[in-house]
Amino acid sequence: MANCTHLSLFTLLAFGPVIFADNLPAPLQAATQPKKLYDSAVTKLRMRYESTVADALSKFDELIAKAKKDGNLDLVQTLKSEKERASTDAPLGTLLADVVSARRVFDSIKQKASSEFETSARELHSKFVKELDDLVKSELAANRIESSKAIRKYRAIIEEIGPAPLIDPSQWRQVSRWQWRFGEEKARLLKSAGGSDQSEAAVSAGLVWLAQQQKPDGSWELPGDPRKIAATGIALLPFLVAGYSHKGTPADKVEHLDRLRSKYPSQIGKGLKYLLAKQTRAGDFDEDNLYDHAIATMALCDAYGMTTDSRLKSHAQLAVDFIVKAQHAAGGWRYSPNQAGDTSVTGWQIEALKIAQLAGLKVPKETLTKANAYLDTVAGGAPNGSTYGYVGRGASLDDRSRSIVPAIPGLGTEEPRFDRRR
Repeated sequence: MANCTHLSLFTLLAFGPVIFADNLPAPLQAATQPKKLYDSAVTKLRMRYESTVADALSKFDELIAKAKKDGNLDLVQTLKSEKERASTDAPLGTLLADVVSARRVFDSIKQKASSEFETSARELHSKFVKELDDLVKSELAANRIESSKAIRKYRAIIEEIGPAPLIDPSQWRQVSRWQWRFGEEKARLLKSAGGSDQSEAAVSAGLVWLAQQQKPDGSWELPGDPRKIAATGIALLPFLVAGYSHKGTPADKVEHLDRLRSKYPSQIGKGLKYLLAKQTRAGDFDEDNLYDHAIATMALCDAYGMTTDSRLKSHAQLAVDFIVKAQHAAGGWRYSPNQAGDTSVTGWQIEALKIAQLAGLKVPKETLTKANAYLDTVAGGAPNGSTYGYVGRGASLDDRSRSIVPAIPGLGTEEPRFDRRR
């Protein structure tokens, strides 16, 4: 493709820890100690939070003991019930003044403890990420043979720990990555990353425009190109990332809905149905182009991950399985299955596999290990790993300039199109 050489390795790294071996050279061990200290510190914060909440909850026991001593059995039962409700964050269940007062004291203590936990945890997270960034800079300066692997490992660790905790610590490990697209978590992440009302308004305007471009059959297309699979997949993704799905509208957007926006869920549903109708028993979308396939797979996996809709799961897994089978023996992908790879097509397959992994679908470790090995074969530059070539080691100025251009097929300085061959 003349205007689409290969996907930025920045993008590959941003999609996380999917392809890295466990047995790492000595330079990679530098991240081990900071990670242990971070985990230990977060564990101590959680224990302190839980201890504070437990102490506050024990105040109910003191009141229960006093009520028993006074022979007030009805108050005993009411206090026991309210203690249970308080432990699960259920709404206040009584109007008795003594119980209401006890519950308000408990809620105040818990809210303060939660706020202190989140503030401290964000500070720890920021410090830890800075340590890893410093390690990346050290590897770039050292220019070791293992530098590219080390840098990817550091970024893998950052992905593993995720964003700084923004929710109740008791839900720390249960939070879905897709929850970060909604409500308070999204608002806080937007603020920390430089988002604003203006940037959100721009996204909203973009979605309005995209919605207006959908075809009656549920698809999207690019001007002058009859092939709709990739265009439909890439059009669906912005709606999903904004928190919309075929199952509904984000709660924080409901009050702002107008006639057009209220149709987004049904439009997303039509787009997904279009892709499902085009999928063959082999798992592909009846297009001899792995660009198209990867983008459609990303949309299906993302929609399934957001909604856990069982109707999508088998189709999404089938699409993932096709990517696995289409991988070249050397670890890369290109336009057709089992063709020797290039970093453009390979990048899109890795993105699709990462989203599938986040959605809980099956992605073989062997596939990811081979993809990692392929990327090492095209890593080059000075320092080593600072550039990645299209089909060979990155070295030239041309390769370096192309490596930071997102490879959205058909979108560039030329007339949009989806080329099958370079």
